[in-house]
Amino acid sequence: METRQGGTRVLMLPWVAHGHISPFLELAKRLTEKNFHIYFCSTNVNLNSVKKMLPEKYSHSIQLVELHLPSSPELPPCYHTTNGLPYHLMGTLKIAFANSKPFFSHIISTLNPDLVMYDFNMPWVSTASSSLNIPSILFFSFGSLFTSFALNLLENPDTEFPFQSIHLREFEKGNFQAMFEFSADGVKDRDLFLESIMLSRDVILIKTSRELEGKYIDYLSTLVKKKIQPVGPLVQEIVDRDEDIEVMQFLEKKDESSVVFVSFGTEFFLSNEDREEIAYGLELSKVNFVWVLRFPVGEKTSVEEALPEGFLDRVGDLGMVVEGWAPQAKILMHSSTGGL
Repeated sequence: METRQGGTRVLMLPWVAHGHISPFLELAKRLTEKNFHIYFCSTNVNLNSVKKMLPEKYSHSIQLVELHLPSSPELPPCYHTTNGLPYHLMGTLKIAFANSKPFFSHIISTLNPDLVMYDFNMPWVSTASSSLNIPSILFFSFGSLFTSFALNLLENPDTEFPFQSIHLREFEKGNFQAMFEFSADGVKDRDLFLESIMLSRDVILIKTSRELEGKYIDYLSTLVKKKIQPVGPLVQEIVDRDEDIEVMQFLEKKDESSVVFVSFGTEFFLSNEDREEIAYGLELSKVNFVWVLRFPVGEKTSVEEALPEGFLDRVGDLGMVVEGWAPQAKILMHSSTGGL
């Protein structure tokens, strides 16, 4: 494996989901402007996607490094990512990822970086780094409100979150806590989350800004007893694509702050019931909207089939439904967008 010199060398390992890979990659781009050299580590299927998001100008400052996960008939290499992964294989993927520790240890010892940056669910990365006297830092790719709320609920379930406008009903608390109880090979996500925090050096990086979440950053720092360093919202660079024209033309025709942007992320797929409820809500509200609909890999469903019968005709020019991908950064920056 070829190593490179020059500047501070950082080895990054995000979780194998697009919502984590993208912020890590955006942070990597910004660090290269400060004379950092980045080793960006992930599985082959994810690196193939990263290559498409990485302009040529970063070819010498961001080096892609493949992490080998144990394969099996149940989890072939095409499933070494959460994108398109059948839900029942999530535990299998987490186990395979954890079993990649020897491969990652070899990567660290070969590259010998100055710093390792890891994600919320992989404390073993910090342990492997420490064994080689290499410092490691946790990077949260979600905001400080969510992180502080989750940590408060997990560690102090009987203590109210100090910001009263943010609260859950009792059954919602149960659902929220259950999300962290997911167990793969006997190890709960909750334990990985807490241990990752504990093992990070005296600072934790987080994808937000003090202007947006100052009070939650301060509270999170109190909870973890470490410095919380915001690194900005890390919005992707805007790239013009021919496919964007129709959406932008739709927005140009609308009044300022009159359009609602509806999107649930790259890897979340709505159930039939959820789609119907959202459709009825948008129809009854009579607001302008851009709604991004996604379907699991291999599911042959058209937009017309997925929505209530006659929905598109009834909303007419008020709304636009986009399948698969939309230029989110452009939509959010447009003066016609007023909410999401």
